[in-house]
Amino acid sequence: MLEGKREFYGKVEEALRSKGYEYYDGDRDIPGKGRQHANKPDFIAVKGNNIYIGEIKSPAEGPKSGSWRQKQNSDTEQYVAVR
Repeated sequence: MLEGKREFYGKVEEALRSKGYEYYDGDRDIPGKGRQHANKPDFIAVKGNNIYIGEIKSPAEGPKSGSWRQKQNSDTEQYVAVR
């Protein structure tokens, strides 16, 4: 699963860069991220005055997968309702 996820992450990075975003990989470019920082972002993308901080979900991690259903400490009330 990790290899497929890494391949998909590369596609996300390529797509964002092709649209003019500066792309920062959560593992590669954000110092200090490790196992104990599981809630750090997968990426940060910057374009103009907009900053996007995100988690990448591959097609293999559809909305019915466990990773989408587990409540996270950082979830807003609205997001918990969607999970």
